[in-house]
Amino acid sequence: MAGFPGPESTGVDGTVLRKIDGDYHVTRSGTIVENLDIHGTLFIEAPDVTVRNTRVTCSGSWWVVQAKSPRVTIEDSTFTVDTKDPDNYCQYGIVAGDKARILRNDISNTPDGLSFVGDSAHVEDNWVHNQIAYPGKQDHVDAAQVNGGGAGPYVFRGNHFSVPGSQTGCLALFADFGPVQNVLADGNLFDGAGYAVYGGTASATNVRFTNNWFATSFYPKSGYWGPVTKFDATGEKNVWHNNRWVHSGKLIKPFL
Repeated sequence: MAGFPGPESTGVDGTVLRKIDGDYHVTRSGTIVENLDIHGTLFIEAPDVTVRNTRVTCSGSWWVVQAKSPRVTIEDSTFTVDTKDPDNYCQYGIVAGDKARILRNDISNTPDGLSFVGDSAHVEDNWVHNQIAYPGKQDHVDAAQVNGGGAGPYVFRGNHFSVPGSQTGCLALFADFGPVQNVLADGNLFDGAGYAVYGGTASATNVRFTNNWFATSFYPKSGYWGPVTKFDATGEKNVWHNNRWVHSGKLIKPFL
């Protein structure tokens, strides 16, 4: 959609990439991973690593990228699953650790695009799309998810999150492991899923949704059931401001 991240503004550029067959492990702090075409899983097992202009195509693993170490930057790269064989499966696009920076990436064909196991993250200008449920796997499907318990801040700015199926969320703030707190979602495009946004439940604090847009490419209510659920507008420092429908520009009201 015009003005939001898509194929022309995310992912690898035209540089010739060096092919790597099999999993790739990064074990040295400060490593720069650049211009690679990895057919397997990228494991980042050291802090302060930067990944840029790299394609990772997973065929059978829990992860396309496992980056649980702190202060990892992943930018201008493409992460997907080899879908030529219907038995290929990878659940997570990127699992990121504390102080992760996820910028301008193209992430597709996993049940869960982005998942966070650290206390904070900055996620900007990514295109997370074609998130799918695989037959027989009983997956929840989320373009991006935060599962609670982290201190924050988690910043989601200027992303395009889309889920063509009827579950679960484009941005899902769940209180599975503790309260959701200190989240900013600003200027994103949400499109599809069960509800386009899960807002953190009644225990959430300082969760702010501002200047976001809700599209109807897949369902007339943005999500199959609606644009937003589980957002508590009365919670401490919670803000819902200037969030609108793409097709009409009208404001959207949240509900718990």
